[in-house]
Amino acid sequence: MVPFAPAAAADRGIALLIGNDVYAGHPQHSGCRPAVQALRERLRQDGFTVMERLDAPAVALRAALDDFAAQRADGGTGAALIYVCGAAAAEGQRLFVLPADTDLQKPLRPETQGIIVQALLNALDGSGGTLVAELGLPPDDNAAAALAVLRRRLPSGLHMALWTGPGAGLGALGQGARPDAGWDAFARALPRPEHGEVLLLPPPAPPAPPAPPIATAPPAPEPAAPPATAAAPPLSPRDARVSRLQAALAREGSDPGPIDGILGPRTQAAIRDFQARIGDPPTGVPTPSQVSRLLNAPEATP
Repeated sequence: MVPFAPAAAADRGIALLIGNDVYAGHPQHSGCRPAVQALRERLRQDGFTVMERLDAPAVALRAALDDFAAQRADGGTGAALIYVCGAAAAEGQRLFVLPADTDLQKPLRPETQGIIVQALLNALDGSGGTLVAELGLPPDDNAAAALAVLRRRLPSGLHMALWTGPGAGLGALGQGARPDAGWDAFARALPRPEHGEVLLLPPPAPPAPPAPPIATAPPAPEPAAPPATAAAPPLSPRDARVSRLQAALAREGSDPGPIDGILGPRTQAAIRDFQARIGDPPTGVPTPSQVSRLLNAPEATP
């Protein structure tokens, strides 16, 4: 399921929001707490269950990740989101989030002090969810190798918006995130801070170009209306077309589960994914025109 796409209230999902501005008792920046608070309110208004950790030490952050994964496992098919904002450090090909009990004035030991970004992705694995991370790096840190690894190893089905840069820029993504759009629209709408780098995976599809203007002409007499055959009739749970619909969803990149001819929860989740990707409301119930579009799509040839 694509995160942030509208869904039934009971199926909205769960979010873990982490913001660290104070490290070992010393304020380092001021953008993370307001970003967490703003995003929390938007998510709650949209029906999400929100877990929040501000200026949390390592033990509390690891416990929060465990709680998030456990609640997600028990929470059905709703959307899943992790947002983290704070200091970070790169170590070779790995990127670490630094908890609030790290003393940034002393030499850093990211492998023992921090939480690897891959652990955040692991907590989302299998959810089709999204990681939004704003990570302030020391001036002499080079995260290029770590970012290259994340590009190659993002688990299938997940989405990631990752900003790395100076700590003064923290909080812009959280302030700009809007939990009311599919991934492409969400990613395109994120602000681009003046400094640092934003990594969006998978890259969002470009917006559709505007339709060219249509030349007007004098109205012609209306022809007799043909029989209404363009749109397929609505589907029933065991409609003979469901197997074809499931196969078409699979070809479109969604996962309807077994091709068994039953319009069950997994097939409906795949329908919601397809609807969100074509810019329609993801209700899980295909409209006649959507059924026609799927059933009439050409099959890929070897």
